[in-house]
Amino acid sequence: MLKNPNYKVIRRMAWRNLKANGRKTITLFLAVLLSSFLIFTIFTVGNSYFKLQKLQNIRMSGADFDAIMYGVTEEQRQICENAPEIILTGTIGICGWVEKTEKDSTPNVGLVWADDGVGERKAGRKISESFQ
Repeated sequence: MLKNPNYKVIRRMAWRNLKANGRKTITLFLAVLLSSFLIFTIFTVGNSYFKLQKLQNIRMSGADFDAIMYGVTEEQRQICENAPEIILTGTIGICGWVEKTEKDSTPNVGLVWADDGVGERKAGRKISESFQ
């Protein structure tokens, strides 16, 4: 390709175009700046919202669990109970769920059985003490 020495001419034309359409150029620059700021703000607020929602769900459960394991075998349960870094273990069994009621067809409620270890972690006392 042949070298074309028109760099200075193109630069001068671009600068004159920017000066002639100054208001349009500033408006376009501000639109890009504000839309970038808006996108950044939306993602920041959304990320914070989901983190706080997760923390709120943990606190509404009444405890701050580090892990919940499903389908644990007896051998795995014994390993967890004997591990010194695990403070407390408990067993929760899902007994069933509510499909619908007279007033609500989508209650999204589960029926859960829990042993004394889970109650001690959540309420500070054993579940069996609550019914005596």
